[in-house]
Amino acid sequence: MLETMENEIEAFFENQKKVILKEIDTAKKEILICMAWFNDMDYLNALMLAKESGVKVEIITSNKASINILQFKDKFDYVGIAFLPNYFGVLHNKYCIIDNNIVLTGSYNWTKNAEYCNFENLLKIHNISIANDFKFDFIETKIFCNNSFIQPRRCNCSGLLINLVCIESEDINLQGECSIYTICSKCGEYKYITNDYEFNILNTLDSDNLNYEWILKFLNYHAEHNFDIKIHAIAVASINSMTLEKEYRVIYKNKFFKRFIEDSYDF
Repeated sequence: MLETMENEIEAFFENQKKVILKEIDTAKKEILICMAWFNDMDYLNALMLAKESGVKVEIITSNKASINILQFKDKFDYVGIAFLPNYFGVLHNKYCIIDNNIVLTGSYNWTKNAEYCNFENLLKIHNISIANDFKFDFIETKIFCNNSFIQPRRCNCSGLLINLVCIESEDINLQGECSIYTICSKCGEYKYITNDYEFNILNTLDSDNLNYEWILKFLNYHAEHNFDIKIHAIAVASINSMTLEKEYRVIYKNKFFKRFIEDSYDF
């Protein structure tokens, strides 16, 4: 075990199920699970008990690999299970975030084979910063579970039309300082959409600046609401140190389309 004042990491190569069930049992506020394979009812029973005690429970699993969990479909709505469409690629993650300070991750799926047949590993990481990194990934993956959210439309030139939120100031408490543009990834043509759409979102969030936490809240808010406009990137206005011209510096890119999104725009 590696231990410092700020973090604690333990590695397990056997009895992983016992470790996981203990952490589920001790959860106080929230359990977020992103699991490639999930077919062991013991975990689902433990999660249902946690839910009954007031703990928020959310599960993401693969639409392809989840066939073995379909036997629990009558529990889906109660626990909160979302499926990642397999056309985005294979969901290979295996992690659980407990109360935003403990992460359980490794090769270990929540299956009977993983516990009784396979050679597996599990890490228990007690570190808030790492937990935030995993939560960021969880929220972004959760967004992909809504098929309509992700896929950009096509421009006449066949390029992808990227929806970009442009924030005019790093002080997000400024009123109405937000716009959305659609930009073609190929020809570069852009179109102004609105400055009202994200206005309410910006004023709903309680962070004071555009930091990691704010982006996390923004994505989570977006994932929990059905908006007509789908966001692929977020940018903030700044001055280019070389040209002294105004530009929009991109601070968030959708993980599946980041190769089509520039680091900055100067329209």
